[in-house]
Amino acid sequence: MTVVAEASETVTVTGGGLAGDAYRLAREHMAALAPVWFTFAAWFTAQTIWRHATGLEEPGPHALAAELGDFALALGPSLASAVALRVLAGAPAWRLDRGLVEYVGLTWAASVLSGGAPSVIGDLTPGPVGVARLPILIVQLALVVVLIWLGVRLQLWPVGRLFGAPATAGQSWRRTRGAVWPYVWGFILVVVAPFVPALVFFKGYAASGAAPLAIAAAAAKAVGAVLAAGVTLRLYQLRGAAEPAAHDG
Repeated sequence: MTVVAEASETVTVTGGGLAGDAYRLAREHMAALAPVWFTFAAWFTAQTIWRHATGLEEPGPHALAAELGDFALALGPSLASAVALRVLAGAPAWRLDRGLVEYVGLTWAASVLSGGAPSVIGDLTPGPVGVARLPILIVQLALVVVLIWLGVRLQLWPVGRLFGAPATAGQSWRRTRGAVWPYVWGFILVVVAPFVPALVFFKGYAASGAAPLAIAAAAAKAVGAVLAAGVTLRLYQLRGAAEPAAHDG
């Protein structure tokens, strides 16, 4: 099949359109997505329990081993998102090839950077939570916004590699012009529904340490992750980072 069906730098991208397409793709491939959802849920459960056990959810300096363990666990969601993208595109999903390795490597590095940089700022500026920390919080928030913007501008690079296209960072940068905030809005639209129960379950787990609550939170979060993959795929299909790549399937 053709993964990039109508790719063009001038195609109008809307958040509502991306979200609607993501839900449609999830319905069409629901059975094939079940093991992907389970993989997401398992890794999110491990991350949640690890972060709770090592105190990573609390502000302040953290042990290096705890941070490294958290970074290593981020590999799971990167792998699961690659498989989800392929399932949603109708491409061979579980095949180990160069595209999969490149995608996982690039997205894992991005997740470590986006998750680690704000944490490092917090670790380097320990102190009580309050008005005195407001400048630090503003810097952290600004950094998160910048990293999100950069991440979307470069998003089509690893996705193109996953589908065997000769995608580059420069191509992705050009083709996502004007699509950043519609993508972010589409992402928010698909994750907000599963985010609410995930947050409720997580708060319960943080207070009680009950593993079933961590599993429930991870399961809800995994639904959002699968839908988010649909948003990413549609952005790639609309603004593809390179020439169309054909797959049989």
